[in-house]
Amino acid sequence: MKGSGALAISDDNHLTTTAPPLPANISTGPPLNYTRNRIHCGGSTGLNYDSCFDAFQTLDHRDVHLPVRVGQRGTGFFAYNLPWRRISGDGRCAFDIIIRGAAKFEVTTSWELNSAALDLMNKCVRDEGQKGGIISGIGKTKSISIILRGYDASAVSCQDGYPQYYGPDQCDIVLANMAADVRPTKWGPRGSAGIDQITPKFLSRDRT
Repeated sequence: MKGSGALAISDDNHLTTTAPPLPANISTGPPLNYTRNRIHCGGSTGLNYDSCFDAFQTLDHRDVHLPVRVGQRGTGFFAYNLPWRRISGDGRCAFDIIIRGAAKFEVTTSWELNSAALDLMNKCVRDEGQKGGIISGIGKTKSISIILRGYDASAVSCQDGYPQYYGPDQCDIVLANMAADVRPTKWGPRGSAGIDQITPKFLSRDRT
């Protein structure tokens, strides 16, 4: 991800460049046990706790207290390239981990990310009536935010016939190295006027 734009809370699967001006009618939670974090509930509605917990379980739960560097895609080598999205198996709930402001990288731990995501989910989905939300102030310089949102997977089409070695681990490698830019881009066949990205586009472990 290039630039300093942050993601807005949204019900769909589109990334936008504005940090949420929070709606006036949303609920603001109290400080967490580690008080640098704040939770704001709003945006998506009708989230299912079991679905969101499934998305939560896809977060990295290894080496939970080991400090790691996370950062914007394309700006260095990091444990996690941000934005980093984890989606439930039913495709209805997603966590987006992002850096807000001008920061290019941050130092955190899996424990801090997991604890923040769990607090966000419990507050907004369980206690505030199946809402999405955002938790901010994570990391050494407090520049990481986690957004919890509903996800619309209706445009996803699954097909048979691909080799079995394209498993989840291999796909995660492709996703981790995939370019992500919040600026609108125009896609089209080779030779089309004014396009930014040529289609079709092939992505693999060795070619992104």
